[in-house]
Amino acid sequence: MTSLKWKICGMRDPDNIARVAGLKPDLMGFIFYKKSPRYVAQWPPEGLELEEKTEVVGVFVNPDIQEIEERHDQKSFQWVQLHGNESPGFCQIIKDKNIGVIKAFGVDDSFDFSQLKPYLETVDLFLFDTKSPHHGGTGKKFDWMLLKQYSYKKPFLISGGIGPGDQEALETLFDSDLPVYGIDINSRFESSPGIKNTHLIQSFIESVKSVNYESRS
Repeated sequence: MTSLKWKICGMRDPDNIARVAGLKPDLMGFIFYKKSPRYVAQWPPEGLELEEKTEVVGVFVNPDIQEIEERHDQKSFQWVQLHGNESPGFCQIIKDKNIGVIKAFGVDDSFDFSQLKPYLETVDLFLFDTKSPHHGGTGKKFDWMLLKQYSYKKPFLISGGIGPGDQEALETLFDSDLPVYGIDINSRFESSPGIKNTHLIQSFIESVKSVNYESRS
């Protein structure tokens, strides 16, 4: 049995980043997509200090390899999350650089899970978010029961509008045979775009921290 992983995404203010880091999440995501209200203009953020257990995720939308390399050279991150139309081959190039690859997909009622098959060997995790032209951060959920159509063993993160009060719905997924790696939380735990309410996050984490799932990775 493996504990559920927590990813907190979309911080940009140094003081708020420090407070979020104090919660000791497994993953902290920083967005390098300039059209996002959570874009990190300064990287690394001033005074960035993370607990040893916390790994950094750089979030990109249709980047080129040079952009990823430049960001990685400035301050090493362990993961790259790709939120655009990146190909399996592009993912493989990043993986060959010993960087973990998270490939995000927007899900709606017509989502075809068979499109994931070409990525199975080139990514480490999938991330399922609510389909949107804005590449995430909508604060809206997709129908999580659609994930029951997922037939692969590759672990994944659940994202898209997760907020306070969602414990019961999430636990239904955790109790299934799905290879749920963790939860990705963002906009519904904010006081304003990019500013996380750490008290709200802490309360939510504590309310579901006893939930375990059987890893099939």
